[in-house]
Amino acid sequence: MRWGDLTGVREPSDGSGRAVLFVHGWWGGAWVWERYLPRFADRGHDGLALDLTGYHGSGTTRTIGTVPFAQHLRDVLAVVDTLDRPVLVGHSVGGLLAAKAASVADVAGCVVLAGLPPRGTLSATTTRVMLPYLAQMLRHRPLLPSGPAMRRMDLNRLPPDEQAATYARMAPGPGRQGLEIGVLGVHVRRRDVRCPVLSIGGSDDALTPPRVARAIGRRLGGRSRIYDGHAHYLVREPGWEVIADDVLTWIDQLP
Repeated sequence: MRWGDLTGVREPSDGSGRAVLFVHGWWGGAWVWERYLPRFADRGHDGLALDLTGYHGSGTTRTIGTVPFAQHLRDVLAVVDTLDRPVLVGHSVGGLLAAKAASVADVAGCVVLAGLPPRGTLSATTTRVMLPYLAQMLRHRPLLPSGPAMRRMDLNRLPPDEQAATYARMAPGPGRQGLEIGVLGVHVRRRDVRCPVLSIGGSDDALTPPRVARAIGRRLGGRSRIYDGHAHYLVREPGWEVIADDVLTWIDQLP
């Protein structure tokens, strides 16, 4: 489906639940959520996943390397405006986008999966992993680490054959946002987030370690959960169903 210049997918349900908007992170797209969408629809929740500007033909008015965080935030809010108090579920940078959107829009809940931290929450691990790409960030270039690097930092808990298949589907991310997020920081004020928040992390996440997930939960006034044996790509790793079902249970308990 489309929202103006944005592309995406929708998995309709029987309508007994809420609308859930899924937000992908760097290197992703709506395809990241292809396992979550039908599972949420089976529980009555209409699932919608968008391709952010610059990804997979969505809003391609500029090169992906130069797309600012603010543009991707506008993408999310444009879809939120078409829905009735949806739940936001974001992965990685998409988790930070979801948290920022929850601070400026009327949403029912916000789930941050292996999220990047807002300003004021430092992650030496994330900084160290991304430091080799500083030159591309400074030049606002499209950024896609090599296959071996991605397997170490992002896909380390996927089976080897799925690591290759997932990497083949990945698209470059916006180098500009590396500076905005990692150096300037994205400010999310706790008092502005008026919905319940759940922050989830994996014990083996080599990009955003468990302490980051816990810090995000505290900073946004929500709860956090850490899943043993999971890493950064926990939306597709073996055992993803357990996490998805726990998120569904949390959503079903929202006021």
